[in-house]
Amino acid sequence: MPVDLILVLALSAGIFGLAIWRGGEPEKFGAAIIALNMCIDLVVLEFVGRWDFSRFSTTRFVIDVAEFGLLFCLALKANRVWPIFSAAAQLVAVGGSLAVLGSEGGMQIAYWAVTQMPLFGQLLALFFGTLLHSRRQAMIGPYRDWRVAHAP
Repeated sequence: MPVDLILVLALSAGIFGLAIWRGGEPEKFGAAIIALNMCIDLVVLEFVGRWDFSRFSTTRFVIDVAEFGLLFCLALKANRVWPIFSAAAQLVAVGGSLAVLGSEGGMQIAYWAVTQMPLFGQLLALFFGTLLHSRRQAMIGPYRDWRVAHAP
């Protein structure tokens, strides 16, 4: 396993652990969504090999759209701000795949960057969101994890 992948997995595991230990339900759901995407990537890595990003990948696109949908739903329901940033980062990955679909090549590095770098934005959002949640809870005590639906 490449060293860069080991470092990303270690960093991610630490942030996921923090979210489970100190976060509320939204942080735990966010960690699960991001971890699921990473697990799917690892399965693809094992059975298909590394993504080469030389052409549009329908599999990559479907995975990214699914993760965006889950993060978008989390952002709508959670009584937090950080899921909005996480969903926005994932939307960049979806948009990047669509841009590559419409191009004629020469996009390998850009395709890699736009579909893989949002993970770091999501991890930062989850990390700081968990820290802010923990701090807020220490200052004001327990508060709602989810938005309250208003009756019509």
